[in-house]
Amino acid sequence: MDRLGEFQAKRIDLDATTKTYHLPGWKKKNDSARLRALREIAMKGGRDPDIATLAVNIVRDAGAQPRDYKGQATALLAWTQTQIYYINEPGERLQDPVYTLKVKYGDCDDMAILLASFYEACRLPWRYVLSGRTREGKLVRWVEGTPSKAARWSHIYVIVGWPPYTPKTWLYAEPTLKGVPLGWDVVGATKSGGKVALPELGGGVQDSTLQRAPMMVQRRGPEKPLAKHVVSIVAERLHPRNLIPVLIVGIITGAISTQISKKLKK
Repeated sequence: MDRLGEFQAKRIDLDATTKTYHLPGWKKKNDSARLRALREIAMKGGRDPDIATLAVNIVRDAGAQPRDYKGQATALLAWTQTQIYYINEPGERLQDPVYTLKVKYGDCDDMAILLASFYEACRLPWRYVLSGRTREGKLVRWVEGTPSKAARWSHIYVIVGWPPYTPKTWLYAEPTLKGVPLGWDVVGATKSGGKVALPELGGGVQDSTLQRAPMMVQRRGPEKPLAKHVVSIVAERLHPRNLIPVLIVGIITGAISTQISKKLKK
């Protein structure tokens, strides 16, 4: 069992590069505890040198200057919107940001975790944001760290602030919709336009991460496709240095069998 925030996570190894974690007791925890688990995933991702290097390359290629925090936040949001394919899941899982970068797809929680890890890598303050509906059907949002609200949450995104250390400006960051700018908020857009900006907020029964116990998919170690992994194992076992002991044992065993047979014939 591994520790993930306040949860004991059961790990299942799929192959040399992919691990899946089941988070039992998810439903018994409150929303704050669940978000703390998601925060831990993003903060660990933000400290991954590979993610940090990618984040720096993204902001540099976008032309954002050092200490242009809004430009950096905008570039990382636009990259996530365009490079990660948003897809609904038949059952809930949480993806490590490195795994999301590997497969280049995910749902709202996977994309929010990835974007948060980018912001963490650049030391941009960030928080998760949940949106959903109250029992009466009212559309609401809840920002991590503020007093909790009672609602059925069906969407998660991010709010990012600057400057680092003492943020004075905070803007919403929606990674699942291509082209929406930094500062666009799904709740505000739905209220002002009169139409539901995302189908997740349509008011029906949702199957969200914050309600169901998810599986967490995490990639670790060098990438090696399963087929290549199997081939490498077979090749290793067929290597001459491994075959020689087998041949020696076979010769000795054969000689002993021959002597036993001769004795039995006498």
